[in-house]
Amino acid sequence: MFDSSQVANIHIAHRISIPPSSSHEHIIEKLSMIKTFQTKVFVVHMSHSLASHFFLKVKKLEMMSEGYVWIVTDTIMSFFHSMDTLVVESMQGVVGLKPYIPASKELHNFTLRWRRKMYIDHPNAEVLELDPYGILAYDAIWAVAEAAQKLESTEISQGGLMLYEEIMKSRFKGLTDYFQLSNGNKIPSRRFEIVNVIGKGLRRVGFWTSETGNITKESNSPSTSNLEVIIWPGGSATIPKRQLIQMSSKVLRIGVVTQSPFKELVNVVHDSQPNATILSGFCIEVFREAITTLPYPVPHEFIPFTPTNGSYNDLLDLVYHKEIDVAVGDITVTANRSQYVDFTLPFSDMGIGMIMPTYQNSNMWIFLKPLQADLWLTSAAFFVFTGFVVWIIEHPINDEFQGPPAHQIGMIFWYSFSTLVFAHTHSII
Repeated sequence: MFDSSQVANIHIAHRISIPPSSSHEHIIEKLSMIKTFQTKVFVVHMSHSLASHFFLKVKKLEMMSEGYVWIVTDTIMSFFHSMDTLVVESMQGVVGLKPYIPASKELHNFTLRWRRKMYIDHPNAEVLELDPYGILAYDAIWAVAEAAQKLESTEISQGGLMLYEEIMKSRFKGLTDYFQLSNGNKIPSRRFEIVNVIGKGLRRVGFWTSETGNITKESNSPSTSNLEVIIWPGGSATIPKRQLIQMSSKVLRIGVVTQSPFKELVNVVHDSQPNATILSGFCIEVFREAITTLPYPVPHEFIPFTPTNGSYNDLLDLVYHKEIDVAVGDITVTANRSQYVDFTLPFSDMGIGMIMPTYQNSNMWIFLKPLQADLWLTSAAFFVFTGFVVWIIEHPINDEFQGPPAHQIGMIFWYSFSTLVFAHTHSII
């Protein structure tokens, strides 16, 4: 999951593991630590039995209120129908995924037979829904049964390996659509339902396909519009915003370089009279403007920092070790630094650039600079040679190439250099 999130450019700030045998006190301890995090978006991947205890404690710690986002995987949502009523009440607003099994006549008939048998065998028990893994197990048993039927006459000593090979060859339309194995495992479903816990059940929001990564309204439709509205924790239909600082009394600590070589970007001056530090520069103004555009106030303080040997690595180390929250300045984005801290988009254009000095004096011969002198002379000589060849051909028969020597030399040069300006339209005689 972590690797897939990185590929999708989704940053996971923290990863916390909770053992399946954890006590209630241990779960509360972990949740109390999670509650102190700035982010309020959580992805939960655990067994459904552990999730039952987990979300009861989430509700108890008031972490299922407005502003929180809880996303769960199919390991929880596939067994949602078997969860206790109190657990369902504590999961209101949770969004999750579950494998999509298309409706079919065979699935409908099997469900009716299963419920009838459950009622006969356990008349006092509540008849629950079939989970996707139970339906998948039914198809797997069919694959084993068909393979065994094909090997009825096979000797027992050879039956094991041949049975395995026959099972791997199984191809049939089961309750979970087409059944096929790959490397000993069922080829996973490529379509998932996005569901939202509302009331006592689940409401379908849309479908997600692993092939395209798109979220659609219907399973067989490419349209991504008109999705169902998600009811988030707290009963709000508004997408929770990143109200991180507002939900905490913590002051945002901002590290600022005091010895920047570019004063236009960052300039830190200490005024001894009022005993205050005055900050200015493009980077500072951009940060202040970004802070003021937030829909809530953000308490913050600037902390001057003097780099050693002109390097900003020490400043970024403070961010990495959480001694400060943000670093503002003319900090170069490098591959090594990106492994430890996150950068905002640079305000300068990305790519390769050239820095050249500017000269105030103008030069009318600047157009000659792209080529060297010997190349210019060679080109001019070939133009004159071309005019001379044309004169040799045209002189005996063309009156324009006859006359005094000065006129003929002028025609040679005129014809040579006129080809630079326009193409001659008349044919050579």
